[in-house]
Amino acid sequence: MNYRFARPDEIPAAARVVAHSFPSPGRTHDWLEDHLRAPVFGGGPETLLLGVDDSGIGAACQLHPLRQ
Repeated sequence: MNYRFARPDEIPAAARVVAHSFPSPGRTHDWLEDHLRAPVFGGGPETLLLGVDDSGIGAACQLHPLRQ
């Protein structure tokens, strides 16, 4: 598996991985896509780290640029 930051067109596939890993009735696929595109804490695809192999996206981790 290789790790890299997401491209904007990969957000729907990443949202499916997140929905599978963290199911919740309040988190629809559209909500997850919006959250991954524009997280509350800032960033977007450039802060979404993906694990990718020949079969597609297998992991996703959103990095939040927090400031204190």
